[in-house]
Amino acid sequence: GNTVAGAANFFTTIATNAGNTAMELAGKMAAHAAGETVMTETELASTMAGQATAEATYNAASQAAVPIYYAGGSILMIAGAAKLIGHGVHLHRAKKNIASVNKTEEMLKEKEETHKLTKDERRLRRFCQHRKEGAKEEKRSAGLSMISASMTVISGALITTGVGAPLAIVTMFAGMGIDIANSIVGSKRKGRMRKNAIDTYLQMDKMVEKAKTNPSYLAAEGMKETELRDKLRKEMLAQLGYSSVDECFRDIVVADAKLLYQKAFDDSISEDERKMYEEAIKSLGFKIKRSSKGDRDSENKPTVQMMVAKLMK
Repeated sequence: GNTVAGAANFFTTIATNAGNTAMELAGKMAAHAAGETVMTETELASTMAGQATAEATYNAASQAAVPIYYAGGSILMIAGAAKLIGHGVHLHRAKKNIASVNKTEEMLKEKEETHKLTKDERRLRRFCQHRKEGAKEEKRSAGLSMISASMTVISGALITTGVGAPLAIVTMFAGMGIDIANSIVGSKRKGRMRKNAIDTYLQMDKMVEKAKTNPSYLAAEGMKETELRDKLRKEMLAQLGYSSVDECFRDIVVADAKLLYQKAFDDSISEDERKMYEEAIKSLGFKIKRSSKGDRDSENKPTVQMMVAKLMK
């Protein structure tokens, strides 16, 4: 986009300079004709030739810039529109994923009203907690990407007009700035979400409160809660044999994916329970199709590896 705008500006600058030169020479000739100034025949001929050359340059440069403006602007608008549609689809999917998480949580709440949740159901509830956070981040990212795509369309339209190239460059850079900021914020939030997921599974809130009230835990003195939480998490991960947050998070994700797969396709449990786990799988953006007989089609089952890959993104 910057190349297109730059090329168009190049020819526009040439045309502008040539036009100014032509007007200047025309003014000299008008002054000579009015007797305000006197030029020799050689100077007059040179001025007339210069004016003709300037006018020809102006016309050629102007004509050269027009197709560049139209072609470049059209390409940008098409690319921006395609990007806008793509991220619009991602936004729609993110909203559906959030709805699936909410539905799974509602099913769990109904079960909790009649009986104590089983170990698997409690794990499913923890899965829903960090999956909802991830789906909301997908929604936020898709929304910002749509704004950036809209700016690409606008910059293309400005270039096509032939007079908005400088503003188009500013608009494109603003769109690029949004993309860069979105990427940085997304990366930071992903790290935070992984820590939150680990804290949920490790029941970190209880550990923090215990450390804050335990006189023997001297490290808690004068330490902010976030710092204390990070320290306790690091110590617990080391005790469990993990060298990093990502390593622990992957094991959590693998265990979650295996549970979802086993329960969603287990014909020995009730249909209502299977649907609860199927809805959790749908929150990852996967579909579970059924044949006309009501059986789940094995070719449309998301594998454990596919679910792990989605959760690790």
